Amino acid sequence: MAFTNQGKYEAAIPPLEKSVQLEPTGWETQWTLAKAYYHQQQYDQALKTSQQALADSNGKAPEIQLLVAQSLTAVGQYDAAANVLRDFLKNHADRPQAQLSAAGSKAWSRAAKSSHSRPPRSPAYHE
Repeated sequence: MAFTNQGKYEAAIPPLEKSVQLEPTGWETQWTLAKAYYHQQQYDQALKTSQQALADSNGKAPEIQLLVAQSLTAVGQYDAAANVLRDFLKNHADRPQAQLSAAGSKAWSRAAKSSHSRPPRSPAYHE
């Protein structure tokens, strides 16, 4: 995880993938790997891995939903992204990320109605 903390996402991916192979239900490693994929613009992999991390976390880190929403947006699934974000806001309004995500949810909803625009990236996810 030192590579990701330094912003060296490309270098972080191989050891993180190996860690996930050794411990397939290690949601924290999956989450970190999903973030690395996202930063390397490997959005399909980021989506798949973040969804698995969310499932394996059993509710311990609902903010993983923010990465799922961003990954959905990156692959053009705007309605699904808006739904994930709305679910996060509904169930976790007390979290600091919720205030930042509220504006993103409105932008995603508007973008989903227009097939010609792409919503802005939410600042809530970035680390």
